[in-house]
Amino acid sequence: AESTAHTADMLRFGPDGALYVANGDGSVNDAINIRAQDVNSLAGKILRIDPFSGNGYPNNPFYDGDPGSNRSKVWAFGLRNPFRFTLHPTTGELWVGEVGNNVWEEISRGGRGANFGWPCFEGPDQASGQEACQPLFNGSQPVTYAVHAYPHAQGLGAAIGGDFYTGTAYPAQYRNAYFFADYNGGIIQTITYNGATPSVNLFASNVYGPVQISRGPDGSLYVLSIVLGSLSRIRYGAGPDTPAAVGALPGSNNTVGGSAAPLGAATGASTAAASAPAPAPVNENGAPLAVALAEPAAGRAPLAVTFSAAESSDPDSDRLTYLWNFGDGGTSRLPNREHTYQENGLYTATLTVFDGKGKSSSNAVQINVGNDPPAPQILSPTPDTVYRIGDVVQFSGEATDTEDGPLAADTLVWEAVLHHKEHIHYDFYNGTGASGQLTYEDHGDATYLELCLIAHDSAGLEGRQCIDLRAQEVVYTFRTLPEGAPLLYAGSRYITPFKVTTYVNAQRSIGAPSEPADGLAFTSWSDGGEIRHQLTIGESDQTLIAIYSGNSDALHPNADVIDINDEPPTVETAADDAPAAAEPAANDAASEAAPAADAPASAPAAAPAASTTADRVAPGGSGQILREYWSGNPGESVSDFRSTLSKLGAPSGSELLPTFEGPSDFGDDYAAIMRGYLYPPVSGNYRFWIAADDTAELWLSTDESPANVAIIASVPEWTRQREWDKYESQQSGLIPLEAGKRYYILAYHKEASQKDNLSVAWQIPGGPRGILEGQYLSPPE
Repeated sequence: AESTAHTADMLRFGPDGALYVANGDGSVNDAINIRAQDVNSLAGKILRIDPFSGNGYPNNPFYDGDPGSNRSKVWAFGLRNPFRFTLHPTTGELWVGEVGNNVWEEISRGGRGANFGWPCFEGPDQASGQEACQPLFNGSQPVTYAVHAYPHAQGLGAAIGGDFYTGTAYPAQYRNAYFFADYNGGIIQTITYNGATPSVNLFASNVYGPVQISRGPDGSLYVLSIVLGSLSRIRYGAGPDTPAAVGALPGSNNTVGGSAAPLGAATGASTAAASAPAPAPVNENGAPLAVALAEPAAGRAPLAVTFSAAESSDPDSDRLTYLWNFGDGGTSRLPNREHTYQENGLYTATLTVFDGKGKSSSNAVQINVGNDPPAPQILSPTPDTVYRIGDVVQFSGEATDTEDGPLAADTLVWEAVLHHKEHIHYDFYNGTGASGQLTYEDHGDATYLELCLIAHDSAGLEGRQCIDLRAQEVVYTFRTLPEGAPLLYAGSRYITPFKVTTYVNAQRSIGAPSEPADGLAFTSWSDGGEIRHQLTIGESDQTLIAIYSGNSDALHPNADVIDINDEPPTVETAADDAPAAAEPAANDAASEAAPAADAPASAPAAAPAASTTADRVAPGGSGQILREYWSGNPGESVSDFRSTLSKLGAPSGSELLPTFEGPSDFGDDYAAIMRGYLYPPVSGNYRFWIAADDTAELWLSTDESPANVAIIASVPEWTRQREWDKYESQQSGLIPLEAGKRYYILAYHKEASQKDNLSVAWQIPGGPRGILEGQYLSPPE
């Protein structure tokens, strides 16, 4: 591997005793990811090896007589980032989740020697101009297309391969179904078959950070969350919103219903025994889940602490009652309560929740009164420092504590995480001490690093300071003459014109089809490069043009220059790029490989899952929403801004934005409003979320009249951009909306200083949570 991305993702023993290994293409450099098509390379492969020797088996599809050679170990190939896979429990057929590039995510199935197409294909689209891809394009070499390919839209963007449910505690439609997740969207879906036709249905939403779904020895499905640091067992339960079966992670607000019992949590709870308990029958009353939250958890007396039971839940949706024991003699039966500790000491506050049917659970949190948490400070770099790809980032810091004084260097811990679009890659860097360094690697566009310094005092209290590390940005615009032809950029295909914000010194590939349409032939690139070539991103904005001779009526250019960082455009796929519908093919190996006696067959058909259908209407929005702002407005109280708005006069400025999301780093000491009309595409119950720095409110009318607005969600204190679940008030209840109507919607936003942002998300009935997009919005008249 040339980078820390796309490396070994999973190990699994097969029913044949072999060890199967998922290994990504090991790079974000498009010039070398073609090795995923080379069976002599281990990159971009599923390997099948002897667990004792590491050698390949003689009946592997590319075995060459040397069990130690790379090709002798390959079972399947053509993969970018096969993040989790499974083998069918009866046939042994491979099912794999493929984390896509910029446009498509894939769930694929295939047998011995299957070629899943990367980097020649991303989803159904031709995504590479490299010569090695031509046999795949012209059909002389077979390609195993995805069973389910879905675009980066509605907040989705990171497929997590899952497993098959083989138990009997779920309803019949879920038995033998394949369960998979999307990390970005926080959803779990199922794939079942009716004959040869796959059916994909939503199973659960608002699942926090799912990174693995696996079948346990009891037949139940278990979900691993990197966000919660928890392992959970999915338990079927009929929820309040719909009778469908649902699994949910602890603390999540699942929109369909149900829960998962936690087996281990990052808070220090003990993990489950090796043999998991059998799942409860559907008709058995399940115990509730208590989740105790407290803020702040430390400080000087008198210390006012806000306690919340908001993330507690019940698998049967029973009405809960609550009992708080604050550890100092005080109690409360309210779910949310502020309690003041008058004396210094270490207190254990315990929350117990009761379901009214004889079952309860408890959760405790420690409150340290009389001891302030340490205060770390990052001395360098400063937040305004920018880097070029490949730069070495030097950092240093210190920490002090009210009780302990200056803290020793060995108490300081550094962490860095990689933000990529809507998701986070953890463990990018870990270190200790007063200083250190890391390399600002290239992980593609729409990325940045977050560096945190964490300090612990002698009482075990923690303090944290974080800053963002940003790369130097430039904008590259891509066009064709005539406009509207497709181009390949960084392994994905887009219709021109489009633009991208990228980073100085990054390496990106570009390519132009030789004949994008009848009557057109490639002539040259404006930079003088070959038809397919590598770019080293320069220090200034650039426009690159692929020039064609001739004319064609078959081109349909974008109406405006699309920014592919924000929303990848719909890509037109040539008729010969892929079959009209993805086929669940199980390819044989190349002609050089003899058939193996143990080659798995196709998976048997499973019963179709229940689904809800609704009549959708075409989006009625114009694609924009109005944002108005008032500069020179200090303070962070959004309610103060709202109550004095009539006295502020005309706004300092205004703009029309393509989504319900304000700009970041716009400035300090300002107030803003985003407002317009909302057009629901389907009738049903909707849910909304708002995130902001510093404070914000989301208001919605019962119709198109601004006079009928009411507050539905709010941000009481700052959040990160698109951090939807920090406070209970950020989420609305279920709101019935009718397709074909429009509703007045607005958000108030107040910013004092640092890291300003405003984002609004929603959930269309039956769909995942995602940013409220312009196609469902229009500015006020």
